[in-house]
Amino acid sequence: EALVAEMPKGAFAELEAIYTKKIKRRKPEDDEDDDDDSSSSDDDEDEDEEEWGEEGDDTCPTGVDEELFEAVLAVREKRLDQVDRRNDLTKAMEQLRKDSDNLRHRLEDAKKHLAKVEKEEDAFQREKQERLNQLETMVVLKLSQMRCLSEQRKMPRELTDEYVVFTQGGLQQLQDRIVGLGVEREELEAAARQLDQEMSKLSRKRAKRFAEYQEWDAKVYEVQLLKFGQRVNLEMLENVAVDRETEELKAQLKAEEIRWERELAKQGERLQTMKLTQQQRIAENTACLKDLGSYRAEQRDLEEALKTSAGKIVAKMTGGSKVATAADRAHLKDLVVAQQQEIDALKNEIAMLRRKGGHVYTPVVNKVAPPASQA
Repeated sequence: EALVAEMPKGAFAELEAIYTKKIKRRKPEDDEDDDDDSSSSDDDEDEDEEEWGEEGDDTCPTGVDEELFEAVLAVREKRLDQVDRRNDLTKAMEQLRKDSDNLRHRLEDAKKHLAKVEKEEDAFQREKQERLNQLETMVVLKLSQMRCLSEQRKMPRELTDEYVVFTQGGLQQLQDRIVGLGVEREELEAAARQLDQEMSKLSRKRAKRFAEYQEWDAKVYEVQLLKFGQRVNLEMLENVAVDRETEELKAQLKAEEIRWERELAKQGERLQTMKLTQQQRIAENTACLKDLGSYRAEQRDLEEALKTSAGKIVAKMTGGSKVATAADRAHLKDLVVAQQQEIDALKNEIAMLRRKGGHVYTPVVNKVAPPASQA
């Protein structure tokens, strides 16, 4: 600050301009390989080439110490180093972001390609299994393992396509299945006969109920003709009744809503009135507090005046002597009692104002006349 204060006018502004000046610095040789990757940024820098200065073309302003000027240049170099590091970090982050996006796209493409390959592999496995199933295979059998089911019960000389090779266990299962199917057929036939009997019973019951329905429908029709002169749709009447009940409920709901809205408005007005009353009470209490403060100030003044007057009266009555007569003591006692009564009255008034904010009339205190001076 002392150096800045001693500088001539304009020197500080020139130093600040030198400190904030943009310098076109040369990159190290290790960074020449990265020029191709940052061609776009170089183009932008070429556009603003007029705003950049060359390194080493700064001159010391007049009236500025050379050491201070060198310190400013050193600080500027540090700032430019920090700016270069920040720019390098920004470029590295952008490159990492681009690489991440490229890797994400490549991963998605790889997943799609993998799913396609797995699907093709499944199709190939199915086709391979189908082709393997179509291949003819030689099976070696013993004569004890073969049984011919022809009418002659003899083994044929040649096994042609008319014969089927089957295992003994499979043949036994087929025979057992034939027996089981016969049993299931008998059970199903018995269940079908039982269902036919139940259906017959239900059909007779249905016919009987339908006859009763027709009979009651005829009676209802006769009653409607006698009462209304035509057939009346009872279902429609029930729907209309339901709609009437709904309308009545809607009307009741609307009436309740109107009543509660009125009640809400009334309560809002009441709340507003109570807020106004509260504000008035707050104003009154504030005024009472102000009066209380003034009364307390008056009390302090009276107490100080009482002390002063008591001292003066005692000094006057004694005439400077340290021994007081009996009449002087009686007069002082009456004066103290009168002043105590006045103080009590003021305290009562202050307490009353503190509680409610009303006014209290203090009792009249008779002043005690001073005793006649002695010759």
